[in-house]
Amino acid sequence: MHYYNVKNLKNFDKLVPMNLFWADLIEHIIIHKSLDGFLSTNFIYAVNSYTELIVALAVIGLPFAQGLHLYQQNNNAVDIVADHDLISYCKQIIETEKADEEVEDVLIVQRFFEPNNRYEYTSNNKKVEKFINKFYARRVYGCQVVVTNVGNRDYNAQVITRKSTL
Repeated sequence: MHYYNVKNLKNFDKLVPMNLFWADLIEHIIIHKSLDGFLSTNFIYAVNSYTELIVALAVIGLPFAQGLHLYQQNNNAVDIVADHDLISYCKQIIETEKADEEVEDVLIVQRFFEPNNRYEYTSNNKKVEKFINKFYARRVYGCQVVVTNVGNRDYNAQVITRKSTL
């Protein structure tokens, strides 16, 4: 058994481990005697390795070309009228209660810059970043957000940034 650039072949069988996605594929093949039209809500489990991801994309019944889907705004929702089969991702953000203890070990720094004028030179010819403190309408700005945990406790967090328009 050979696999490109894999030195340790004893872990070869772990490249694509059995999970709900592959069970759905086997069930589909048994029932339909074909791969045609195979979709599974369990595709999110086929990500244990790059190999598994590529094989999953190869067997799933999605077209290779982008369809002409229709998107309709409906109050706080979006209705999608699909041209053909598709996979849609949606993430819901829910506000949580404030933590019982204050988090003092996490530092958040947000800096803005102009992408085409990001650096300046000091008197000794050293290149340093030039940050923005005044914004003008109809200009493009970049944003850099750095989150650092300086403490010894682990935190599970997600950072959400919002782009505002001037």
